[in-house]
Amino acid sequence: MGYIYVINQHDSGLPVGSIPLPEDTSTPVEPICFTAAGREPLFRTMKRIYQFLDSCKQSPSDTPILLSVDREASRIVNSYFYDMNDNEYKNFSIAEGEVKRYPLPKMHLP
Repeated sequence: MGYIYVINQHDSGLPVGSIPLPEDTSTPVEPICFTAAGREPLFRTMKRIYQFLDSCKQSPSDTPILLSVDREASRIVNSYFYDMNDNEYKNFSIAEGEVKRYPLPKMHLP
């Protein structure tokens, strides 16, 4: 099983090389940036991020994936892994520079 690491780096100003990842990642990981684009409707941003996460589940690699996100994208990622009501969604946030880890079980395709 692989892992998705999510960091709220857009607000933190941390350079990419200074992102502290947990001990189970032995190789440097280049971040993939997701933001809730200015005028893009929320459902399109959500669809884009959910499709990306679905594709990660289908990948045979267990290489860790680092997502650098803004506040709205962090809510979307969390809602992918956990059922959230409107209030939980609105109040969810990842602190600046915080790394949150999500297990990424692989999908078994026929």
